[in-house]
Amino acid sequence: MPFRLDYRLWTVDRRKKSKIHHPKSIVPNGFTLIELMVVISLFGIAASLVTASYLSFEKNQRVRSAASQLKGDLRLVQNNAYSGNKGSGAECSSSFSLGGWYLNTARGATSYTIGGDCITSTATYSEVRFLEKTINLPRDTMIRFISYSGNNDVTQPVAILYRPLSSDVSYHFSTTVVGIPPDLDFLDTTGNLKGYLQIPPQSAAIFVELSNTAQNRCSRIKVDLSGEVNEESSFSCS
Repeated sequence: MPFRLDYRLWTVDRRKKSKIHHPKSIVPNGFTLIELMVVISLFGIAASLVTASYLSFEKNQRVRSAASQLKGDLRLVQNNAYSGNKGSGAECSSSFSLGGWYLNTARGATSYTIGGDCITSTATYSEVRFLEKTINLPRDTMIRFISYSGNNDVTQPVAILYRPLSSDVSYHFSTTVVGIPPDLDFLDTTGNLKGYLQIPPQSAAIFVELSNTAQNRCSRIKVDLSGEVNEESSFSCS
């Protein structure tokens, strides 16, 4: 029987190409512990900087807020005096005269008092207070000092008095009472003002400086002789 060679067995199918297997690239699926620690540290530093910046801003705003509050209440007192506001109660009825409106404060105080002064007798010029209200300053804020006519350390409680039908303001103090408000009358028995910070005529404005005790920031309120109230921008306390 003749021998036949089947060449089909030796046929190479060129359509089939061998596949070359390459090693798979190693791609990390997450952070290493060191990388996580670095990221957390950076976030912590950023948070600390933001927090410190905010706290500094917030403390600075406290003293500015206190100054704006004090300025607003001084203008309220001024408007009440100029408009003749005697309230609606019996403390200063229609038969009495309005002596004025005042704001009392003192060095080192964390509050101040506003109220009205009523003259109950034109024979003796007796006075009573009405609608008196104590107002607290923002947290960590205090009256650092009160200055007048070159004296930067007015230690007595001070009253800033606005009177009706008058375009000026007067500054008074109590030499016997320590506290707020000073328990004093603004008029003597003849109806004249007494207890001036300076022997009339007054010749200077008064300054009330506020400070934030948690940060070295201050703000100052000026009340000039015409009664005008102005606020200075906050500054570093000297």
